[in-house]
Amino acid sequence: METAVEYRHEWGSDVFVHIICYRRNGHNELDQPAFTQPKLYRTISRHPTTLQVYQKRLIDEGTLTKEECDEIRQFVLESYEKDFEASKTYEKKDTDWLSSRWAGFKGPSQLSRVRPTGYDIEGLRRIGIQAGTTPEGFKLHRQMEKIFKARRQMSELGQGIDWGTAEAMAIGSLLLEGNHVRITGQDVQRGTFSHRHAVVKDQNTEEEYTPLNFLAKRMDPSAPLEELAKPDTQAGFTCRNSVLSEFGVLGFEHGYSLENPNSLIVWEAQVTIPRMLCDVNAYCNHHSFAQVLTNALLSSSSIANSSEIS
Repeated sequence: METAVEYRHEWGSDVFVHIICYRRNGHNELDQPAFTQPKLYRTISRHPTTLQVYQKRLIDEGTLTKEECDEIRQFVLESYEKDFEASKTYEKKDTDWLSSRWAGFKGPSQLSRVRPTGYDIEGLRRIGIQAGTTPEGFKLHRQMEKIFKARRQMSELGQGIDWGTAEAMAIGSLLLEGNHVRITGQDVQRGTFSHRHAVVKDQNTEEEYTPLNFLAKRMDPSAPLEELAKPDTQAGFTCRNSVLSEFGVLGFEHGYSLENPNSLIVWEAQVTIPRMLCDVNAYCNHHSFAQVLTNALLSSSSIANSSEIS
């Protein structure tokens, strides 16, 4: 594998690594592959196990002694036995199953009741001001100081609300209602059009600060409902820059969205998206609140159509 990586780095062309593997045992404890492949499995049975091969290499190169290897092996076996014994008295909980978190949510063929989706103007004003505020002593970039000052002024006056401020207000209102919000993609922290600035960095120390995680006195990143029911508590906001690996990022975010229905998971794409993965795995989730929003740098604009709070 190392040779393949070095070759690709040096010559800039694809490399195919053909790995031949074998199954040492059958499909399960009751399966016996020697029934149909006697010669092959006689050879396999005489071949050292992966553990034996790796242990010999560690000892030969002086990384570990045989006694240290035996100690590690014994520790692992004892932990397996301990967990096995504990499993005999384990009492399962409903929350152990992913589907239990979705109890009470409507299915794709059902209609949800109509409910008001507006938000208190003073609440939006407070969110907007906080979205443009940093702690005392935090050294912002000179241009960021102007952007944040303008964001606070827009929010105080309730006029001329720009894209980034409107987005921050929408996200902040969800957080205060107990809905975890997560955004990933390339350069999503500042926004591809340099409009979001959800995460800012101290210009001297590079310390990160996320203003929307300080809307309430207490922030719970995992957003369990019993915790969020406490006074002056908000859900957590996660904004992470990801590598330009569309398949990997979208696949991870789709799986993440299934774990907590009280969350909004946004994956912001860079125009070219892995169409097959979106069609099969993401769009099937549109009936639920916790869905992966695949967008080509456009999803945020849908919450910034109005230029004023009121």
